[in-house]
Formats: sequence, structure tokens, C-alpha cells
Amino acid sequence: MHDEAVTAIDDQILQLTEGHGFLYETFGVRPQFSWHVDPFGASATSPTLFSMAGFNVHLISRIDYDLKAAMQDSKKLQFVWRGSHSLSEKQEIFTHVMDQFSYCTPSHLSFSNRSGFYWNGVALFPDPPKDGVYPNMSLPVTSDNIHQYADTMVKNIKMRAAWFRSNDVLWPWGCDKQFFNSSIQFNNMDLLLEYINNKPEFGVTVQYSTLGEYFKSLYRRNLTWEVRKNEDFLPYSSDAYQAWTGFYTSRNILKGVARRASSLLYAGESALTQYVLKHPSGAVCKMWAMEQLRALRWAVSEVQHHDGITGTESPKVRDMYMAHLRQGMLGVRKLMEAITLDQFSFHNDGQSEDLMNITVYNPLAWDITTYVHVPMNIWVTDVYDEMGQVIPSQ
Repeated sequence: MHDEAVTAIDDQILQLTEGHGFLYETFGVRPQFSWHVDPFGASATSPTLFSMAGFNVHLISRIDYDLKAAMQDSKKLQFVWRGSHSLSEKQEIFTHVMDQFSYCTPSHLSFSNRSGFYWNGVALFPDPPKDGVYPNMSLPVTSDNIHQYADTMVKNIKMRAAWFRSNDVLWPWGCDKQFFNSSIQFNNMDLLLEYINNKPEFGVTVQYSTLGEYFKSLYRRNLTWEVRKNEDFLPYSSDAYQAWTGFYTSRNILKGVARRASSLLYAGESALTQYVLKHPSGAVCKMWAMEQLRALRWAVSEVQHHDGITGTESPKVRDMYMAHLRQGMLGVRKLMEAITLDQFSFHNDGQSEDLMNITVYNPLAWDITTYVHVPMNIWVTDVYDEMGQVIPSQ
């Protein structure tokens, strides 16, 4: 999940490309649903990007608290989002806003002083307890408490069902750092689901489901949905006087390095592309060159995380981001140096030693006319372009 407030669109596309490439190469799958439930606010750019990337549904959660409450009351948590003013209905996507419980299971149990439905407890990293007993592990489901568990779950399901137009309720199970011991979780969940389904008096049926199964069921309802245009859900406030805007400027050094790394990456990609086109048999190893670019692509991609470039990560994770960015930038600088030196060898064949080669990079996607300032400590008589034509200089 990239952040949606302090990231650039080209870096968002890069992260999406690298992530989807990894998933397809590793598992042979292409995601169809966004799971953007944790970024601190929702930009209209994201639904446009995900729609263009072939997603079917966009899921978000962190929107202004009072707006979410109003949308719950009016059953408007689901809508068609046309995030682009210019593209409009050409790039629209069905959007689901998680309700006030967000992507977590309700943790309160009236019959226990522990959190509910989190049987594996609270994760401890990197040093898990040797006895396997984690903090705040929920009471195991037993014959003595299974009805209380079921009653709590069903009441919450019915509460949430009232906020949506369909009787199909998406009830996410878990939360941050959950299911690190999935066996314990499912052993208890299986008992609970079976118990509820065998009690028709509860009035609900429950099943494990993927997002695809849930939205297919919703699609079969054949409902007509309200259209939202290109408005953002920014800035984000989780409560009164709790606006999440400090991360717009926090960790400014990390933000600056990430921006410079992104700029260098695209310069390196352009330089390699031009080099291969003009000198396909050049001395620079293409495999090595791609390795340098891939390292920086991954570093730039990972720092776009909503707990990365925002500055909400721990100091150790911040240092990891910085190390990856700097290592990647060093590799791409070496690549560009190798390309430049090899290009000079082509240009200098049979030429006077008095000639000096300078590479000027245009980062834009179109031709421009501009001044180029190059500090020199020698007298320059003429300046030529790569075709040998004289360029005006002074």
C-alpha cells in the first residue's frame, strides 16, 4: 500500500509495476482488488491508477471520521468512483469503504478481560516468547464460552449489515500483525463458524471468503450505485482535533532522498535505453546494468509504503530504507559513469585530444530548448552536438 498524500504518481506506478511483476513471476497471479485500507487518507488518483491497471474493486478505510459516520448512516460506503475529471466514466472503479471497525475484528468481549478473536495474541518481533505464550491471547473457544463468542460475533455482523445496502457483509478477521500463528486462529475460527451455521436462530450464515467471492456475490445483487467524482478523502482525521497531516513534512531527509533516488532512477533508465539503441554491442554488460537498475527500482518502490515515506516507521526501518536507497543510487551512478565512459570511447575514435565530451540529460518526455550551464576551467572555442553540428555558446 503506497501512501496517497506524499508520493508522486510515477513512483506509485513503479511500485505497482514491481509488485505485480513479483507476484506474477512468483505465484502466477495478477491482483484484481486493491487493499488500500491503511494509508492516511484516500486520493482520487489511486482509483484512477488501479482502474487503468485492470483492478475490479478498490477498498479503502481511513477517511474523515465524521464523513464515514454519515456514509454509514446513509448506506453510502459503497459507490462507483470516477477519480479522474478528464477520463470520467472511461476509468471508473467500484469502491468499498471499510466501516468504523476498519480492517480489524472487534476486540472487546463482554465476558473476558482479554481481546476477542485474537487467539494467537500480540506478535513479538524479533524475539518471540520461547514458551509460545504471547501477550493478550484470547480465551480459547470451548463448550463453555462458544455461545458467548457466537453471540458477540453475530451481533457485530448485524450491526455492520445495517450500514450497507446488501445483506452480504464483509467481516474482516484479524488486524495488524495477526495470523502469525494461523493454526491457532483457524482452530478456533472453525469451531465458531460451524456453531453459528448450525444455529438457525442466529439468522446468519458465515463462511470463509476471498474478496473475489464477496464482490461476486454483491455483483449478483444487480444494484445501482451512486457515482462519486474526482474528490479526494484528504486530509484524514480519525477524531475531533486529530488530523493526520504532520506526515506531510516529517522525516524530510528521507523524503528528499527518496525523491532524488527516483529522479536518478529515471535518468539511469533513460541513459541505458539510449546507450543500447545507439551502441548495442557496447562494452557495458547489459545484465549488470539491469541489476543496478533493479536494485534502485526496488528501493524506490518499497519506500513509497504508507509507513515508509510518511515517516511513521520505526528508526530501524527508516535506516533500512535509507541504506537501500543509497546503495541503489550508488549502483546507478556507477552504471551511468560506465555508460558515459564507453560513449566517450566511441566519440573519441580518431578525434583530437582537445575535444571534451559532456552528456546533457533531458528528463522530460518531449524536446526542450533551454540554456545549459557548465563550469569550465579552460578556454572553449566551439560546442558541437552529437551529430557534429555547432551549437551556439558563449
